[in-house]
Amino acid sequence: MPLFKITGNKLSNIKEDPFKLEKELQALTEANMETLFGYELVSHEFERDRLRIDTLAFDQIAKSFVIIEFKRDQSFSVVDQGLAYLSLMLNNKEVFLVEYNEKRGKALKRDDIDWSQSKVIFISKAFTDYQQAASSFKDLPVELWQVSRYGGRLVIFEQLQTKKTSATLASLKPSKATEKVIKQVKTYTEADHVPKSGATKELYEELKARILKLDDQLHPHVTKTYISFRHGENWRNIFSVIFRTNKLRLELFRTRPGDINDPEKKLIYIKESVQWYNQHVSYLEVTNVKELDYAVYLLQQTLERFPALQEV
Repeated sequence: MPLFKITGNKLSNIKEDPFKLEKELQALTEANMETLFGYELVSHEFERDRLRIDTLAFDQIAKSFVIIEFKRDQSFSVVDQGLAYLSLMLNNKEVFLVEYNEKRGKALKRDDIDWSQSKVIFISKAFTDYQQAASSFKDLPVELWQVSRYGGRLVIFEQLQTKKTSATLASLKPSKATEKVIKQVKTYTEADHVPKSGATKELYEELKARILKLDDQLHPHVTKTYISFRHGENWRNIFSVIFRTNKLRLELFRTRPGDINDPEKKLIYIKESVQWYNQHVSYLEVTNVKELDYAVYLLQQTLERFPALQEV
């Protein structure tokens, strides 16, 4: 897609200036890991068992490792390489844990890591139709990110949203190493949280419909424990939904009671939220459709505060 600069009433084309060196893109990404993805940078050029990982990162929210690979050519297989990297990690959990603790100066234990939410991110100037189609396996924990640079100073990082199909990795007749990945790593979907039927399912569907009407850039992001809603390509969670028996718990991120107008005093502050989430979090519970009007009123205020909080 061409990019233009407005001068008065005229448009002038800004020429694309692609990264010539993979290392240049890697250095830029690693220097801005928190801004781009919200991850901690762990290691640069991490090597184990004759496989070299370009960048090793850690997702503090999911408590899982993220392997990032930078590609210039388009001849690689996102399935084969993605599974190879994940297999390497699952077979060397202690090594990855030690690497994190040494580089980040922390003391996480093996059980502190959620290995099931591990994933691989491929970053490239472009991906072939075949690569995009291959990433559509519903249980393949791989993301494709396309990067474009214009005029040397404008950079666009865009995740390619490939539509997941019903096909699974098991249909590929995986090797023993691959079978381990399939068993231990999972790509979570809304179906893992939403009941198949009943009042709670109907309550969530109505809530989701109202949330999406607040802003057309909102979209759900699914993790092991909850469904969050994010804005555009921003990695930050604005609010999340946790399913309880016969009710929904709505968590508002970077929000304390008093930050927004809550005349009915329904918000409850999570005292350990800074420790758990590295930010303030408050929540309220919704048990029926009648309570959605007030809940959405609070969610809208949280969304309106979001642009001012993106640098927090």
